[in-house]
Amino acid sequence: LIFDYTFFCALDPSLREKWAAKMAELLAADGVLVTLMFPTKKFRDHEPPFVSTPEDYAKVLGPHFKQVDMVAEVSPASPRAGYECFAIWQKL
Repeated sequence: LIFDYTFFCALDPSLREKWAAKMAELLAADGVLVTLMFPTKKFRDHEPPFVSTPEDYAKVLGPHFKQVDMVAEVSPASPRAGYECFAIWQKL
């Protein structure tokens, strides 16, 4: 199990495919990757964090993982409400 809690959004988008390949390499054959996707839309005027949409994750994780679940609203009372979601990915 790997839990990515906002690491992805700190990476320059040009490095995301390498990140996805490394996650697949580190996990066992039946491994699970849990991602807290943040920010799913522009959060502030400077980067990082880089916008990280569910589609951004699917694009780079798709060759290595299958998405098995997603929760769109993680913490509705948080200042980050509306800017994050949570997904579970099964290694292929």
